[in-house]
Amino acid sequence: MKQGMTMLAAGALAASLAGTAAAKDKAVERKDLPAAVAAAMDRESKGDTVRGYEVEIEHGKTFYELETTRAGRSRELLFDADGTLVEVETEVDATSLPAAVKAQVEKAAGQGGKISAEAVGKGGEAVDYFEIHIHTSLKVLPDGTVLEKAKK
Repeated sequence: MKQGMTMLAAGALAASLAGTAAAKDKAVERKDLPAAVAAAMDRESKGDTVRGYEVEIEHGKTFYELETTRAGRSRELLFDADGTLVEVETEVDATSLPAAVKAQVEKAAGQGGKISAEAVGKGGEAVDYFEIHIHTSLKVLPDGTVLEKAKK
C-alpha cells in the first residue's frame, strides 16, 4: 500500500510538472504586443481593469493573453498573433451554474471543497463549456491514512 501511494503521488507530481512545461507563459508589457493584438485587446476590454499581459506558446503557436477584471470578475482573453479573439474565460459564481453542471460538480467534489468556476467561450454571451476547480487540502500519513481533510 505504501509503495502504491508513493507511486501514485510521484505520478501525480510528474503529470502536474508535465502540464506546466507544456504551456510556456511569459509576462510581457503592452508595448511588446503586435499592433493588431494590442488593438484587439483594447477593443475587447473596454471598461475592464487590466491586470496583465502574457505570451503563451501552445503546440508551437504563439498566443497573447490579456488578464482583466470586469464587474468584479476575473477574465482571461486569448488572442492569436493576428489579433483574433480565440477564447474568453470568465469567472462565474459556482452557485449560478446550470443544474446539469452543478450535478456533475457535486458528483466530482465528493466530500466537498471550495469550488470555483469559469465560463469558457469565444466571446459574447455564448458558453462553450465550464471549467470547474475543486480546491481541497489533505494531510495523509505515508500508509495512506487521512489525518485531515480541510476545505480551502
